[in-house]
Amino acid sequence: MQTADRWSLPTSAWLLVCFGLAYLPDVGHGFISDDFSWILHSTVGSSSDAWRPFVETPMGFYRPLVSWSFAVNRAIAGLWPFGYALVNLLLVCGIAAAIVALCRALRFTRLEGLFAASVWTFNLHGVGMAVTWISGRTSLLATLFAVLAAKASTRGRPFAAGGLTLAALLSKEEPVLLPLILASWIAIDR
Repeated sequence: MQTADRWSLPTSAWLLVCFGLAYLPDVGHGFISDDFSWILHSTVGSSSDAWRPFVETPMGFYRPLVSWSFAVNRAIAGLWPFGYALVNLLLVCGIAAAIVALCRALRFTRLEGLFAASVWTFNLHGVGMAVTWISGRTSLLATLFAVLAAKASTRGRPFAAGGLTLAALLSKEEPVLLPLILASWIAIDR
């Protein structure tokens, strides 16, 4: 076992404790700003409502996967704010795990992957806001799918990378350059 790998479990535990201390006190205290509209417009009452996010943009944004996630969240948690915050917390953890997996696919050690994941998780700009503000889920879903697309691309799985890129684009418009970035990455790697 490499020295760096020996430290990965205690490092993971420490980062999880820090994550909990940093974010848990501020989550689930209520809905703010446009959270109400997202949840209201994402309600699914029938099977025909399930396709509505693909043909309508009541929020002014084309983000059907986000609407679906809110619909599922409402079906499970009703209007309990902590239920929505918990999903956002789980998405942050999923992104961190995906970053570690991407780093491992790029032949970095687990410890280096944990460092990369912690740089993203504890950045001062977006993660805290995405955790405490339910509507921040748009960025979380787009980031999760983008990182998974990069990992699939690195592993030589172009169809999975394409599908995950599409999922990122159906979550938020910001990953619009992701196909170009992944294609450039493949070209440089060759």
